[in-house]
Amino acid sequence: MFRRLVRGIPTQVKRYFWKGTRYTDTHESITVMPDGNVRVGVTEYALDQMGELTYLEYHSGTHEPDESLADLETTKATYDIKIPGKFTVENGQQHTAVNLATRESDRWIVEGKLHDDITNKTMSSEEYLKRLNHDS
Repeated sequence: MFRRLVRGIPTQVKRYFWKGTRYTDTHESITVMPDGNVRVGVTEYALDQMGELTYLEYHSGTHEPDESLADLETTKATYDIKIPGKFTVENGQQHTAVNLATRESDRWIVEGKLHDDITNKTMSSEEYLKRLNHDS
């Protein structure tokens, strides 16, 4: 569904992109919350590409840059959630993988503390949308 909507980015799709959120090349979203915690999730585009989600497991503890924070399994493949900075996972979503696919907001998977500045290693929502338009 999302692939067909990327060109022109209609308003109903733009709602999935938050100004304070950063995005990775591999379609993770990284959002700093008001309390300073950081939530890491997957984008609508990634969910569309993955197929039906069947399994979700997050890994507690501190992870070096680009180490897996969580594993998703789908009908098409497995997917590691990772970001380009040191991160401590303190909490993970308690919902099922199926619920993750049907939620229209709050698509985070893990929450915790980010120990590195990742601004130069990630994209703003505007940069991410341009990349999606370029790739489609």
